[in-house]
Amino acid sequence: INSSFANNRFTLKKLLGQGTYGKVVSAIDNHNNNKIIAIKIIKSIKKYREASKIELRILSTIKKFDPESYYNCILIKEFIDYKNHICIITDLLSISLFDFLEKNNFRKFPGSHIQSFSKQILTSICFLHDLNIIHTDLKPENILLINSDYISNKFPKNLSVLNNTSNLIYKNYFNSISKQTSLESKILIDTSINIIDFGSAIFNDEFHSSIVSTRHYRAPEIIFGIGWSYDCDLWSIGCILAELVVGEAIFKTHDNIEHLLMMEKITNKRIDLNLISKCCLTQDLKQKRIKRTPYKNYSKHFLSDDDELMDESDRVKRKPSFKKKYSLENGRRFIKQKFPRDYPKTSKGFVNSISRIDILVSSSIGININSDLPLEESFINFDNKNKPVDKDTFTFWYFFIDLLIKLLTIEPHKRISAWEALNHPWFQLGIYDEGTSNASNH
Repeated sequence: INSSFANNRFTLKKLLGQGTYGKVVSAIDNHNNNKIIAIKIIKSIKKYREASKIELRILSTIKKFDPESYYNCILIKEFIDYKNHICIITDLLSISLFDFLEKNNFRKFPGSHIQSFSKQILTSICFLHDLNIIHTDLKPENILLINSDYISNKFPKNLSVLNNTSNLIYKNYFNSISKQTSLESKILIDTSINIIDFGSAIFNDEFHSSIVSTRHYRAPEIIFGIGWSYDCDLWSIGCILAELVVGEAIFKTHDNIEHLLMMEKITNKRIDLNLISKCCLTQDLKQKRIKRTPYKNYSKHFLSDDDELMDESDRVKRKPSFKKKYSLENGRRFIKQKFPRDYPKTSKGFVNSISRIDILVSSSIGININSDLPLEESFINFDNKNKPVDKDTFTFWYFFIDLLIKLLTIEPHKRISAWEALNHPWFQLGIYDEGTSNASNH
């Protein structure tokens, strides 16, 4: 820090982040009017250098087709190879969405801001998918604000009236606020963002690693090891949008079985038997040493002790037809019967305590929305005595939940595409909240 780098071309200023690949630092470009930039310095290890070459190809493709960053992806300015370290130089942006959440005591973003982020993220992913690029590592840490300036808003003093209600949704809403160390919320002035970190991104027609994505944002098809494609980015986006409104990751686990069970609880859907069959098929292909293509990947970390999860009666020679062997009952047992040996005793209780996505969102926004009902019926059944809500606001959140449900669809072939998500009816709606009132004042 405060030292020269690359033959005095740069003066390093601050460590911004680091990982297995290397480090990201801010620096002064001494050859470009002392402009402050960001440098991603890759370790001088062969596998990281090779991976960075893919990242450079992807960044070059993005810049070629979007030189003005209209599609909200970070643009490479240049790269250098210094003492066997590949260094990728970009503009210096502000903090990530996760960092802002953390500074704001993990309070949810205003609905208007979530909608703005959503549209920008989906626009970026539409653009990337059109270029045959899959990001594979979308998460709040990899979405940076252009400007993190904010104003402070204080919560209403009469929030305590919500605590007198017997409605669980309102009680959870009140409790989530009352536990905060401060009744002051930070509201962004500018919601412009950029997608960053293409170190794990790939072109869809090239080799697919078995495991991609950060755990909390990992799609079910990756966990099952049945192959993945563009759809995994949409699952990650669903996780991100839910986190922005709930204030924390909705899949906080580091175990595959627990993760799958949480998916069932949050989506309120059973895992389709076909996914289980495909997972078993890839295990069979592995055992028979059949040459696999980029689309027949399996996860060596998922159920490698496959036979341990089956009864003795199930340990028979597998047949090509899975319909006979893998009944729904056996499929349930395959997922749910046994936990790993080091599994915490409280895990079953933890999973059972998780609410489905419409209840999670309702608890955060303080509006009881039942996504099982049509909009009109859901609004009619909504008890607004404790917290009056106009129909426009109710409709806004109802369609937001509908979009989440379509993004968090377990079967990848049924999941909404980026283009379909961008054209979802939710983006035709608006909401007047602290985010829009803040924008009108600036």
